[in-house]
Amino acid sequence: MYTDLLLEQRISLFSKRIAELNSNQEVIITHKNLGRSHRASYPLSALNSKPVEYTNFSWLALIFAILSFSGSGYFLWLQSQGGTNSGAHAALTFFIGLIGVYCVIGIVRSYQSLYVFLNKATGGQAFSLNKRGGGKNAVESFIAELSKRIESIHYPDSLTPQQKQEIYAKHLDFLLAEEVLTADEHSSILNRMLKSSAEQENNLFKLV
Repeated sequence: MYTDLLLEQRISLFSKRIAELNSNQEVIITHKNLGRSHRASYPLSALNSKPVEYTNFSWLALIFAILSFSGSGYFLWLQSQGGTNSGAHAALTFFIGLIGVYCVIGIVRSYQSLYVFLNKATGGQAFSLNKRGGGKNAVESFIAELSKRIESIHYPDSLTPQQKQEIYAKHLDFLLAEEVLTADEHSSILNRMLKSSAEQENNLFKLV
């Protein structure tokens, strides 16, 4: 018996991500931002068990920050040596330093270190979780348990045809939501599945 797990991550001052692992059936990702909420459900059977580790860092912003602070420091040194005391140079020093601060803010905001879970059918991203949001140990424990449950999924032979249809229909709904299937394709596959099931039941009654 699997217990439900919850992981809450703060993305920014006003937004957060909540990951809910329901038994060994699905993971629900909820994004909340200033009263708005977006919720998506992912069947575990539709996910790759091993997440991809992704890191994004703006080296260009770092280079500009170093150059800006170096320039600002140089002008401050000139002023301390009596080389210049004009208001124009002071304003330039402040402006260059301000650019450096802006670059540092950009570095912090753009930095991402993520676990990315991929869709089995498309190979595209399903959802991602921050490596440290909510605490490093909590995230790693959640990821390990999620991967374990994805790998453990199998459908027993004891499932009835109706139960198998319900599971397959959920997969089709997921593929439709991810735009892997069009609405027409989704409807066509469901109709063929229902028609095939009805034919099998009729053949069974004939044998009886």
